[in-house]
Amino acid sequence: MMLTDPRVVGGWIIKFQKQGEESIKDTHSRSHYLIHEDRLQVEANKKLLERLEYLEAENEYLKKSHSLTQKRRQQSKEEH
Repeated sequence: MMLTDPRVVGGWIIKFQKQGEESIKDTHSRSHYLIHEDRLQVEANKKLLERLEYLEAENEYLKKSHSLTQKRRQQSKEEH
């Protein structure tokens, strides 16, 4: 755990003893705790994955398009 201040745990213990488990439950998503550089890295990775998905779909489209073009050329040659 990357705590910036070791006294944080002591505060949690006191809070737990006074108010119970509900008082120390996490109410924020993990993304709220990421440091700025980590958030940038997560966002960059997300964009790269989206780009990869797009390029893979484009590649499949181009392969099919090329295949259809080849079939048409072959049919055209057979007709002549």
